[in-house]
Amino acid sequence: MAMKKEHGHIDILANIAGLISYEMMPMIDYEKFRKMLDVNVVALVHLMSLVSRVMTRQQSGSIINMASMVGEKGSKGQLSYAATKGAVIAATKSAAKELAEHHIRVNAIAPGMVGSERFKAVLEEKFAQKINDIPFGRLAEPEEVANLCLFLASDQSSYLTGQIIGIDGGAII
Repeated sequence: MAMKKEHGHIDILANIAGLISYEMMPMIDYEKFRKMLDVNVVALVHLMSLVSRVMTRQQSGSIINMASMVGEKGSKGQLSYAATKGAVIAATKSAAKELAEHHIRVNAIAPGMVGSERFKAVLEEKFAQKINDIPFGRLAEPEEVANLCLFLASDQSSYLTGQIIGIDGGAII
């Protein structure tokens, strides 16, 4: 673990890498699904396991996982993606229970649709109707998700663990 060797400690792990797929159930590409599982779930669990060893010795740390509101409520045409993000939610809650005694916080962010450059360039037209269903009437800005991540990494969230925090403009309600 180069980070620990270089800095002597690890305070924060933000598991934000992820793959997404849009396929109706009969058309699921299982090779793509396995790759999504590897990136969205297996890598996340592996990194939490590695970092928790250091954080346990330190008796402190914050782990932030990127879930999705799709992992909580599902979405037509996203069964495989929803399954991986549901696994992230379950892993977050289990890790929070296991690591709390070591003063390590484990939380997840569950965004709705985020107006990233890629989304705006490729998918915005496809999802125009869903955007109309968001009570705030717009996509989340990437900075808004980043600000929530910063909050969870900071001492301002020192009593939060095991939480799945939605940032979706009210879409889940």
